[in-house]
Amino acid sequence: MKITELKSMSRIMALAMMIIATFTACSDDDGEGNKPIVFPELKNINCAAGETAEISFETTADWELSSSAGWCKFQNGEFLESLIYGKAGKQTVTIATSADGQSHNEDAVAEITLKIGNESQIIYKVTRARKEYADLIVSDEAGNVYDKTHPLTIKGNTASSPVYTVIKAEAESGVKIGFTNPEWLSYTIDEKAGTYQFTFNTENTSGLNPKYPIAAGTYTLTFVTEDAATAQTDKVRKVEIPVVYEGLQRDAIAISPTYLNAVASVSGEELSDDNGIVENMQSMGHRTKRFFQWLGKMGKRF
Repeated sequence: MKITELKSMSRIMALAMMIIATFTACSDDDGEGNKPIVFPELKNINCAAGETAEISFETTADWELSSSAGWCKFQNGEFLESLIYGKAGKQTVTIATSADGQSHNEDAVAEITLKIGNESQIIYKVTRARKEYADLIVSDEAGNVYDKTHPLTIKGNTASSPVYTVIKAEAESGVKIGFTNPEWLSYTIDEKAGTYQFTFNTENTSGLNPKYPIAAGTYTLTFVTEDAATAQTDKVRKVEIPVVYEGLQRDAIAISPTYLNAVASVSGEELSDDNGIVENMQSMGHRTKRFFQWLGKMGKRF
């Protein structure tokens, strides 16, 4: 009987020890769980549009990281994410910024928030600098720049077709041609290539003849950026260029000698025989008349 009672007591004591140990362990766990979450101190960093930067922090529990701006995301392998997760420990995360919504007038700030459990706190502020203005540059396709001291020469047409002078105007915003440009200039725009094609406007109302050159000093071609009136910058937003016209090209006026006389053509219109040259040159003035008379005499010598 006593032996049986001793065994029962032993079992009771063992069970009691197990219960005490369990409560002690639970008490220890509760103590750890009740400890306050410690967040990293707030840091400020700069990251220009199109660049990347690294942020570091450490946690004792699983975490979640989010960005407040669409232009600032987390690099996750080949993908960019606005929200990422991780396990406890030391962490280094790469952020990537884009130019989406970038302004010329003010910097942008993205807030990086760390969430642990039900608590969250901003641990990084990422500043993306405002977009820098660039000078408006007008040049030819070879990169030669046109401005007040570098005139633009408009090529003359041939006898059979117009010839175009091609230039480009570049700025970070849209570019347009001013309203006070020469009326004798006509142009087309290739928006895909970003180029302008100029030629002499034979239907101009100024009475200018495409045969004759126009020297610098009379006409100016103007380019301006679309934000010229509002841009807060000292960068060039307007370019004024002196315009020169070289007149008809050489092959528009040709002399072909024959056995008896010279055959002349102006812009493709043939003028022939001894007296015909003189008669058809009357409208060109006294000097032009004398010039073609001389050419006719020279033709007869050959």
